[in-house]
Amino acid sequence: MRLRLFAAVGTILATSCLTVTLDASPTGAAPFSYTSVSTGYHRTCAVTTEGHGLCWGWNLYASLGTADGAPTVLAPSPVTLPTGERFRHIEAGSSFSSCGLTETGIVYCWGESGAPGRLRLPTGSVVTQFSVGASQVCALTSERHLYCRGDWSSGELGTGDMEYTHLPVRVHLPDSAVPAYVSAGIGFTCVVATTGTAYCSGVNTAGQLGNGGSGTSKVFARVAMPEGAQFSSISAGLERACAVDTVGGGWCWGRNYDGALGDGTYAHSRTPRPVALSAGTILTDIRTGWYHTCAITNAGMTLCWGSNDGGALGWGQSYGGKTIRTAALPDDVRAKGLQVGLAGTCITSTNSRIFCWGSNLHGSVGNGTKAPTHSPTEVLRVGTPDAGQPTLDSMGTHQATISGSIVPNGATSSVVVLVSTTPSFDGARTLNVLLRRTQQSTLAQLFAPVTFSVPVPGLRPATEYHVKIRATNMFGATDSTASSFVTLGAAPTLTAITATDIGGDFASLRVIVDANLLDTAVSATYATDEAFTRDVGTASLGTARGDGDTHLSTGLTSLSPRTTYFVRLSASNEVGDATPTTISFTTIGDAPSIGSATATGGRKSASISLALDPGLLGTRIIVEYRPSGTTRAWTAEERRVDASCTTVVVPLMALQPATKYDVNVTVTNAVGFDRLDGLSFTTAGGAPIVAAPTAHDVSHTTVTLRSLVDSNEFTTRITLQIDDDDDFSNYDEWFAGSTVAGSTSQISLDVSELVDSSVYHARFVAVNQKGTTTSDVITFNTTTPVGKLLRRRLDPVVPEPVVAPTPPTSPTPPPVDVLTTPTTKQRFAAKIMMKTSASKATKRTAEKKPVKSSVKKRSGVR
Repeated sequence: MRLRLFAAVGTILATSCLTVTLDASPTGAAPFSYTSVSTGYHRTCAVTTEGHGLCWGWNLYASLGTADGAPTVLAPSPVTLPTGERFRHIEAGSSFSSCGLTETGIVYCWGESGAPGRLRLPTGSVVTQFSVGASQVCALTSERHLYCRGDWSSGELGTGDMEYTHLPVRVHLPDSAVPAYVSAGIGFTCVVATTGTAYCSGVNTAGQLGNGGSGTSKVFARVAMPEGAQFSSISAGLERACAVDTVGGGWCWGRNYDGALGDGTYAHSRTPRPVALSAGTILTDIRTGWYHTCAITNAGMTLCWGSNDGGALGWGQSYGGKTIRTAALPDDVRAKGLQVGLAGTCITSTNSRIFCWGSNLHGSVGNGTKAPTHSPTEVLRVGTPDAGQPTLDSMGTHQATISGSIVPNGATSSVVVLVSTTPSFDGARTLNVLLRRTQQSTLAQLFAPVTFSVPVPGLRPATEYHVKIRATNMFGATDSTASSFVTLGAAPTLTAITATDIGGDFASLRVIVDANLLDTAVSATYATDEAFTRDVGTASLGTARGDGDTHLSTGLTSLSPRTTYFVRLSASNEVGDATPTTISFTTIGDAPSIGSATATGGRKSASISLALDPGLLGTRIIVEYRPSGTTRAWTAEERRVDASCTTVVVPLMALQPATKYDVNVTVTNAVGFDRLDGLSFTTAGGAPIVAAPTAHDVSHTTVTLRSLVDSNEFTTRITLQIDDDDDFSNYDEWFAGSTVAGSTSQISLDVSELVDSSVYHARFVAVNQKGTTTSDVITFNTTTPVGKLLRRRLDPVVPEPVVAPTPPTSPTPPPVDVLTTPTTKQRFAAKIMMKTSASKATKRTAEKKPVKSSVKKRSGVR
């Protein structure tokens, strides 16, 4: 049967409904203890002594009310509730909705109705007791008013109507009876009045209304009360109801399925029948479900009878029936609360624990399985995690490693480590611990220790720290007992301070430092008086690290010669400072002197080499120079050298080539000076230098001529001269290019229109302001082209044949070859003519063999 009454229980708390906030518990807090339990349709819910609601089992339509969306939840999980609210009791219900009563008297319902919503009762109503059936919910207020809402189709609301209502309606009992207790069953509802009389409303298929009739009643009808009996509580189940009277007797009526009435028979009854209890047995509560019934006695025993499907009777055997069985609770367990569901049973014990048994198809027993349980089994003891005291694995000056363990107690837990310099953990630093997912991946692991180790960086040395572990799960948080430790490190110490390598303007300081595991800065302050007020300077000796002695040193420079200095050494780290130590020393020094000097000139530069005695002091060298024979101002080049320098080379740059320079040298330091005059040098430079030319790619009319030209520090103009005579008496000349001063260039010129099969002579001429240079001469032959006529034979002249005119009317005859083979005489005459012609050509060549060029020949150029 599907519930419809919860389609709109009330205002849905979509914005204010949060997970219950739980404060941190002490170390190793025990799992939850419980005040009540309710098992219904394949699910179970309970309330802890702190007022937190937990549910587990089948989560169809989110009927567990938990944040877990899984279809089945095998361990107790918290029910979401508006912040600040606490539960007094939860009813699991006989269908797919559950409701809970808060300590403030408000009822919230969830499941088919969605997120927890408030049962909308008249303003100011405070609910003291309520019950959830299969299709209805009823509540009693502190004013003894009874309100019901839900499905009216069976009359179970007792209002006299058969229609559905989504708002609770006040219900009145006959005879103006005042309701004191209500129980909603499957299709019917029963109430006990303050007089002890019971009333029931709804379907009556098996006599469950207890009025002796068989018809459905839309209003509450009086139960046929046993003579003299007064009921204190009542339970409506499936076609059956049971009650406890004021003297501890039990009564049941309706369908006696498998002996569920407990009267020792299997006969149905439309009026209350006494439960066949053994003599002296006094009941404090009775609950009937779908197919079985259970009760608890004033001695804490749990009695069950009826169907034993899935082990619902809890006596350790598989069969049931009309015989009353005693549930096999542990010897030290006494029941004080009871609830019966579809095919399962749960009790709360006098020590606030929960035991369940029976059908476990969807995990409603709460033991982490889905297997039927024929004997009482304690529900998994969930709660806030246990957190063990942390231990120190390792420790340094700025870090430590902490180990710890937790027990999740049934829910995936997160862990942080709190670190503080105060035992109260004010302003504590929080470090997240990354637990491996596999450490809490099974239900068994959620009840086993989880160990971890976490580094704690960013600590201060020589400082006491307090650490504790905080473990949090959906039930709340637990803080462990705190541990404490002191990080390593101490202030530095200084030993063996000395001044060495003392010169005129420098000295070395050496010191031994124990940094005591911390980075330690070491420095020196020096002055020329003990009060450290004159000529004060500072110098760093660097950083000492680690444990044990560290040797550090530094040089003091720019000191004054022949002066006493006082030096104070300091060392500092994060913990503190070393005790300052003071020493003194006296510098030495003399005036510098020049041992020897040489000057060497280059093209546009020169170098002055000095042999120097700096007098143990830093020395300044001044080289002055200018062209000889001029009154130009001296140009100065300066260098500074340290006290150890005895050989110095001073370069002079950007000089004029081919020029003589005069040089003076002065050396000076803090004590005195020395001077050397009369040095001189001449820079290089002159006429250009031309390499012998080379001929490339010579053909019968062209050639490429190349040469390497050094301008020798002056801008140079280059020409190419070619003549067919080696005396260059009548040469042709081409401009070949120019070079910048101070360069060496490859000159290349292509020449064309030469005469084939000829001999030529070529040379390059370079000119600058210092002179003219002519290269060596290169001779080359132009080639003879293929096919050139070298000799012609002499043949007789053969007259052309005369062809007679052809009449116009006659066709043109083919040509007639009239050439005949020349005679010997004719060939000779031809040779004579060729020879004569050749002799004339030879004569013209002897006069001049012209050179053809694309460039005009310059006349008179030599």
